[in-house]
Amino acid sequence: MKAQIDAAIAAGTPPKAPRSGLGLVLPTGARFRTLYDKKGLTAAGKYYYDKAGVPPPGQFDFQQDAVRKGRSQYIKLLDGTQKKVSTWDNVSREWKLTALGRQFYSKAVDRYAVLWPVKIQLTCINGSIFVREDWMPSTAIESLGEIEVPKNLSETAQRQRVASMERQWRDQQPDIEGEKVLLAGYETHILDASREIQYNKLSVSQQGDVSATMHRPLREGKPWTFHGLEGISADSLEETDGQCVSYQLSKHIKI
Repeated sequence: MKAQIDAAIAAGTPPKAPRSGLGLVLPTGARFRTLYDKKGLTAAGKYYYDKAGVPPPGQFDFQQDAVRKGRSQYIKLLDGTQKKVSTWDNVSREWKLTALGRQFYSKAVDRYAVLWPVKIQLTCINGSIFVREDWMPSTAIESLGEIEVPKNLSETAQRQRVASMERQWRDQQPDIEGEKVLLAGYETHILDASREIQYNKLSVSQQGDVSATMHRPLREGKPWTFHGLEGISADSLEETDGQCVSYQLSKHIKI
């Protein structure tokens, strides 16, 4: 194997993407040596880059944005070339994924930022404490940051996962005099239990369109609860996977 790789380096043969599009292989005569596979850099790949004296390209970027050319979308492979991931079907009016596209989009993620309602305490020069209401994003916390969840999960499953991670982090924070301190320092951020925890969501579709959800309650997919309203339907309190209005109307409107 080493002799074949040495010969390929001496001949100036560059690595290239395999037919699947994922990874890198090095042509060595009648066969190929795999430098990158789905797990990352292989032993042959480590030897090649050490011997060639060039840095390895790194892991395949599953979060890159697909580039549209005509009716098709392409992504960049590890060898720098581009390969098609989807084609627009005018008849069915939808994107038809290639085999590479199915693998690529199965790894895609949506990004959530949790927003905690907080009371910020600031100690003034005279010793008095000034308090103001604000929101503290999870991106201000290095250990939590922006939470990535698989795009192929349902809206409810995504929020459940984000809420679980948020709750686990929050439970680890200190309690001082019965209040949860989220961030200590010159400006101390204390959780305001009188307001609901919210989230922002950023999602990129297969068409390359970016959608954002801002300041929504992080309730693990449960709809709003309207207490004290007489005659409210029990269907309005069911989990509807983000389709609350159309779901509730479909229960009661008949043609």
